[in-house]
Amino acid sequence: MSEQQVTAGTLTLGEGVTISGKINAAGRVQVFGTVKGEIEADDIAVGKTGRVEGSLSARNVDIRGEVGETIVAREQIVIRSTAVVTGTVTYQTIQIEGGARIDGHLRRSDTAAPPPAPAPAVEPGDADQGAV
Repeated sequence: MSEQQVTAGTLTLGEGVTISGKINAAGRVQVFGTVKGEIEADDIAVGKTGRVEGSLSARNVDIRGEVGETIVAREQIVIRSTAVVTGTVTYQTIQIEGGARIDGHLRRSDTAAPPPAPAPAVEPGDADQGAV
């Protein structure tokens, strides 16, 4: 059986639909219904009628509806004027439109990892002390 190449697309959760659990998708996830759980994707958009009771993790996040708990936007998050966000938002860049409601913590994330701490200096003769 040959391996098929899968192209990342868009997963749309329609208005009136409720899903409980974890969604892990390549590409874009659009939420117009309700998700009770986690969503991980390349890009996530929560429409005006969308509601997420759980966590979001994506490169880019665009919110027009309601999201509670944790949001991680590795690059950018846009919180639109109709959005209601509660919980912790971690982002690289953020845009907040007037009228958006945010009740929680905003935390900017640096993508560059800090340099490793230097190793402690070892004095000659100390190497044998403390050995088990």
